[in-house]
Amino acid sequence: MTGPRQPKDMPGLLKFCLEATRNEDAPVQDPDKVLQEMDPERKKWLEEALSSMAVDFIEQLGNGIKILNSDTADLEEKEEVLDKLEDWLGNIDMAVNFHKIGGYSCLRNCMLCPHPSLRSGASHLIAEISQ
Repeated sequence: MTGPRQPKDMPGLLKFCLEATRNEDAPVQDPDKVLQEMDPERKKWLEEALSSMAVDFIEQLGNGIKILNSDTADLEEKEEVLDKLEDWLGNIDMAVNFHKIGGYSCLRNCMLCPHPSLRSGASHLIAEISQ
C-alpha cells in the first residue's frame, strides 16, 4: 500500500494535513472551505513557507552542469555535484530532463578529466541514468 500523494500546492497541502490528522482529535473539514475562510495573513505566510520549501530541480540540474563545466570550481565541489546528481537522476523523468538541458556533455568532460574521483563519479552517474 502506498501513502498519499505529496502535495504540490496550498490546497493540496491542506488536504494532505487534514487527511493525515483525520484519526486524531482534529475535526473533519472541507479543505477548500478551510482555505477560503483562512486569515489572509496566515494564508500568505503558509504560501511563502510552501514556496520556500519547493525545489526547482531543473534549475538545480542546470547549476550542477555549470559547476561541472566550470574551470574555476574546485574538485570537492564537483564531486559533491556528482553525488547530488546521482540522487536526483534515479528518477527516469529527471534523467530525461538532464539530457534535454545538455547534461550529457558535462559527463563527457568528467570522463576525460585527469581526476579519478570525477571519472568514477561520472561513471556511477551514467550507470544510474542507464537503469
